Amino acid sequence: MAIFNQQGQKVKYQLNADTIHFGGVKTSGDLINVLQEFKDVLDQANKEKVLESKDAKEASEVIDKVIVETKSNNPDKNKISGYLSLLTILVGKVDGLVSASKKLYETVEKLL
Repeated sequence: MAIFNQQGQKVKYQLNADTIHFGGVKTSGDLINVLQEFKDVLDQANKEKVLESKDAKEASEVIDKVIVETKSNNPDKNKISGYLSLLTILVGKVDGLVSASKKLYETVEKLL
């Protein structure tokens, strides 16, 4: 068994995709709550300068578009999938956010 000495290591920003709970998403309302959680994490990443301000702003706008589309009477799954693909690109420099955006994509695929 390997032993890792992590003394003295400093982590500026860490996000585990598990902090956003995708498993309980059963309705579009649940999805909107998860999208808002994701947006909150984006805001935090932006405040901590982990994500470039321009990318964080655009990613937040993309999430807003997903929320609007999800709330519509007949959500367009292809449009939402396109938005989420763009979201993954925008957050591409932060591993935890990429993992979370991919889980979000999978959640939408199952739900809609």
